[in-house]
Parts: sequence; C-alpha cells; structure tokens
Amino acid sequence: PFDDVSESLNDHRLLKRALESGVTVIVPHCALPLLPPPLGSETTFLDLLALFEEADTRGWKLYADLSALCLGTRNSYIDRVKAQIPCHKLLFGSDFPILLMDFSQEPHLSLEDRLKHFFQTLFIQNPLDKAYYLIKNMEFDDSVFTNASHVLKMPV
Repeated sequence: PFDDVSESLNDHRLLKRALESGVTVIVPHCALPLLPPPLGSETTFLDLLALFEEADTRGWKLYADLSALCLGTRNSYIDRVKAQIPCHKLLFGSDFPILLMDFSQEPHLSLEDRLKHFFQTLFIQNPLDKAYYLIKNMEFDDSVFTNASHVLKMPV
C-alpha cells in the first residue's frame, strides 16, 4: 500500500506530456498490480492498455517491461499481456535483486511440464538467466528479448 502522494503519481495521464514530446517511455512491470483483484486493483493495467491504443494512433514511443511477470501473483495476466500489448512493445526485464520463483508461471502447462521446468530452473544460479528462462517459458515472442536493444539503440 502506498501513501496518497505516491498513489497520486500512479496516473498514466502524467506520461502523456513526455510521450507527446517524443520521449521514449518504458512502463515498468506492464503496470500490473502486485495482487490480482479483488485483493488489488488492475486500474493501472487497464489504463496502460488504453494508453497503448492511443500510442498507436499518435506514434508515441511507449513500451512496457515484463520483469514482474515472474512473480506468481501476476500469472493470471500472462495471456492478457500477450494478447493486448504488441510484442514489439514489450521488453525483457529482470526484477533483480528480487528473488524469483522457480515455478513456471505459464498457465497452460501440464503438471509434468511444470515439474520438469521447476527442476531445470532450480539449478540456474544467475538471476538474469533465471528471469530469461522463466519469461521464455511463458511463450512470448522471442523479439521481447532483443527489443530493448532497438529501443535503447544498443548493439545486439
């Protein structure tokens, strides 16, 4: 829970001036709530989806990162993020140093595939490699792993 001042800054409309000025904006965590409804509000996520629709028509440089999808409380959003945010607007990210769960968050895996994934992930020591493996398992388009290099104009 945030205080009132922090919550007042959690308003997608505050991004519009920067976007209209040509600034590249990367929205952290796809604006997902820490806890799904009814425990949390998905208003910021819905606002982001509306902002993406507006960004398409206005040519804004708006992106979102996937770092928070490795947190188990957000797995119900995986399909919605894939369906509602274009893959070229999604950037691989890590919540390092936040610890990651070794369980797959992909909602469509069989129990056998979940166990296989768990044991493969369990032994990955590097947290950035683990984040990559977890996001890759969610079956996002592979471009999400290289989009940041284009957005930030970095060599691949």
